[in-house]
Amino acid sequence: SAASDVYKRQSLPFSDQGTNLGMGDDWDVAGGDGEDYAYTFYVFEDMTITVDLCSPITDYDAKLEVFTADELCVYTSTGYYNDDGPFGTCPDSPAPFTPSLLESIMLTEGVYYIVVDGFGGDTGNFEISVTEAEFMSIVRK
Repeated sequence: SAASDVYKRQSLPFSDQGTNLGMGDDWDVAGGDGEDYAYTFYVFEDMTITVDLCSPITDYDAKLEVFTADELCVYTSTGYYNDDGPFGTCPDSPAPFTPSLLESIMLTEGVYYIVVDGFGGDTGNFEISVTEAEFMSIVRK
């Protein structure tokens, strides 16, 4: 089942280390996929988050996609997907391509699934961090 490798996390910031090796292909991630690892993310009020795989731990061509599900547990992509982060922005990672980065993901109240996959079925180790984006508000007086 798609929930077999899902961990529940409710507070930010959040980070974790894992692998998609041996996890099965439960999620139909964009652009060709393979074995994946998913995190359940509960949103209680509208928020904007950043999901980042930049780390010395991330050692393969990983990719990220965020899904949601309806009341019948039918999974749907939110459209938030990234294969490679901006070139050169993560020199600490031994991965062959810059690890995935999703910035300014706007989520409304609900349940989401953050899925770590591999490009073209690639597998390896990753470190994920999820943070709430912070915005400055400028008030003119």
